Amino acid sequence: MMSGEAMTQIVDVDSQGQSAKFLPGARVFVLANGMVATVVKQYLHYDWPESFWGNVLLRYDDGITGISNSWQLKHLDD
Repeated sequence: MMSGEAMTQIVDVDSQGQSAKFLPGARVFVLANGMVATVVKQYLHYDWPESFWGNVLLRYDDGITGISNSWQLKHLDD
């Protein structure tokens, strides 16, 4: 059995209390390749003791999936 100190709760915020900037279903422009894609998921990364929102799993309009750095994305207005 784990001690209370060792048990943690998984939450959808980073160390600064921020939620993901890129939410599933959002349309984005990928600056690195000049293409438009739909966000599948943004990953919460850990660099102990900090956590931060980083890479984003994308699905391009042709069905191909890829991962991009969050700083390479720009939200498209709906």
